[in-house]
Amino acid sequence: MSDSEVNRDALENSPIPPELIEYIPEEKREEIISRIVLQEQYSGPLAHPRIVAGYERQLPGSTDRIRCIVLDYNGTVSKEQKEA
Repeated sequence: MSDSEVNRDALENSPIPPELIEYIPEEKREEIISRIVLQEQYSGPLAHPRIVAGYERQLPGSTDRIRCIVLDYNGTVSKEQKEA
């Protein structure tokens, strides 16, 4: 992957909305975007939807597999809690 492809990828995956990126001087974009840190928190039985979407892109069908595993696990935990 060339430097220009890496830079383009960084811009496309930037947490900065594209309409704001155009206001950053071109010669400073890479430096500014590389310094931005995005922190998100998510809580739930499944991973964050963006992460699950990434799994699905890499391995089609994985979302359904993950969902089945979570449902199966939650059912097992519920049974154990009822028996306790």
